[in-house]
Amino acid sequence: MVIKILQSALLVVAVVTIICNQHNESKRHKLQFFAEYTRRYQDIILRMPKDHNDPLWLNYMQLYFDLCSEEYYLRGKGIIDNDVWDLWVDGMEFAMRKLSFKRAWQGHLAQHYTDNNFIHFMNNLIRKGENKTTEQS
Repeated sequence: MVIKILQSALLVVAVVTIICNQHNESKRHKLQFFAEYTRRYQDIILRMPKDHNDPLWLNYMQLYFDLCSEEYYLRGKGIIDNDVWDLWVDGMEFAMRKLSFKRAWQGHLAQHYTDNNFIHFMNNLIRKGENKTTEQS
């Protein structure tokens, strides 16, 4: 009888250990995922030419919108948590308030995307940014 109780206790400890390890691994993976997207964003922004006439400028804007598109797609698949998504949306909205980002999107880059939901999402960010600018004026 004592042996069965010990075996049951060991089984419970093993299951709890496995669950804790999986939870920790999931948290570590999410942190690495977030860090990779943050690194990519920083790399794009830091390397983007300040001169909008520089031919590379539009290339970096394309990279930025590609990153936004990936994030939007991953959110749609449920891979991105709400708190991370809210943070990223705030950043996208802030960027789309800038005339240079807005012009790049509306003038050249929106036509490169085939996901109408993403295009609608980005256009809504522009509208929200315009409303905030109007409200703050």
